[in-house]
Amino acid sequence: MDVLNKNCDRSNRLLREAFAWMLTCMLLLSSTACEQKSNQSGSPKPTAEKPVDSTPSPAPSATPVPVKSGGKRAEYAKDVVIDWNTKQVEVSAKVVQTDLPIELLLCAENTKEHESILVTGAQPKKIFEALGMIGATVGTPAAIDPATGKQTAATGQPLDIDIEYEADGKKFRQKAHEWMVDSKNKKPIGPLNWVFCGSRTEDGKFTADADGTIACVVDFSTALIGLAESHSASDAELWVLADKNRVPKVGTKCTVTIRPKQDSSPSPSKTTAVAKTDPAHSDSAAGDTEPIDLQLTPEGFFQYNDDILDALSLDALIKDRIKSNPAQKVSLTAMQVEPDAVEKMNLFTRLAGRAIIGSGIDQKNLTMTLLDEPPKSESKVEPSDASDAGDETTAKSDPAATSPTPAPENLGEIRRESAEKKKQSNATPTPEPSPEPKNP
Repeated sequence: MDVLNKNCDRSNRLLREAFAWMLTCMLLLSSTACEQKSNQSGSPKPTAEKPVDSTPSPAPSATPVPVKSGGKRAEYAKDVVIDWNTKQVEVSAKVVQTDLPIELLLCAENTKEHESILVTGAQPKKIFEALGMIGATVGTPAAIDPATGKQTAATGQPLDIDIEYEADGKKFRQKAHEWMVDSKNKKPIGPLNWVFCGSRTEDGKFTADADGTIACVVDFSTALIGLAESHSASDAELWVLADKNRVPKVGTKCTVTIRPKQDSSPSPSKTTAVAKTDPAHSDSAAGDTEPIDLQLTPEGFFQYNDDILDALSLDALIKDRIKSNPAQKVSLTAMQVEPDAVEKMNLFTRLAGRAIIGSGIDQKNLTMTLLDEPPKSESKVEPSDASDAGDETTAKSDPAATSPTPAPENLGEIRRESAEKKKQSNATPTPEPSPEPKNP
């Protein structure tokens, strides 16, 4: 009987184990079937060959890098948008001044609204970062050289700045300089040489954030964007005013577009392009009748207002002006140089005068002003030569004699004149031989 009971117990145990194994298999099969059904009805799982996000994640850094939004436009920070197609930064702003002397085109909120045309809620450092991301090269803001005490202008990537706004249901786009006039003569100014000078950091703080100095037209050592020419920030010497005839009313919302300059050569026709699309400002074309006042630099470039032009750019400007004003006048003044370089500078000026006439203006409409050449030493110049030099110097220092200064007929005459002057300046009287002592 005991043997029978043991056999029964063993059989029952084997049956229970077999039943448990069968139940486990059924559960596994049921789970697999449900999973396959779920995969067929739902979205497929991502695989290693096809990642969910094809845009690589940016590496961790102190400055977050935004996704390029399909390579088009993306909001980088408050009031700052990057357009990746045109490689420009767009800053939302509004008008706060329309007719006062200004130190800035654009400032940050609660900083210099009383000295700026526009104000923005954007943080200056975010604009700095956005410009760097589209490839603008940072330079240095204006500063005083501690060794010489001389003011140095800002440096950096040349920039173009446009302003877009809407008024009376119409959209307008203008260059920043078209909202400004000269503080002395109240006339429109020429294009501005904006540069990405980049402000600076003090005690770990970005100074443009504290001062609000985003786009400045005078020398600020904290400027994010400045001018390549030095202009005093003294109230008595502010050089531009907001143009009340051009700047829209206070509170007008604008978009300031900033982009690296593609072409260093100016486009003269752009200065009047807005007048053709803006009937309210149609009288701006009268600026084409103003004389073109040029200064010739020692390097052979032409300074026109705040622009530095090469010969080709100046030729294009003059030809464009002549189309609307055949009697266009041009004045050319030699820039001051060291006394020993005056003669060479005057020669350059005459050559430049010939080039200007070659652009198509009437010779009588060109006025040249040469530098006063220092008097030559009597011990090195023959009396007749000295008198000639004196006459020439008098003629150059007399405005009546140099306005206009007739241009030489050809380059050969210029070279001969230069060679003759050089010969005269190098001529020295031959010393008489001293009598030899007699042999006692």
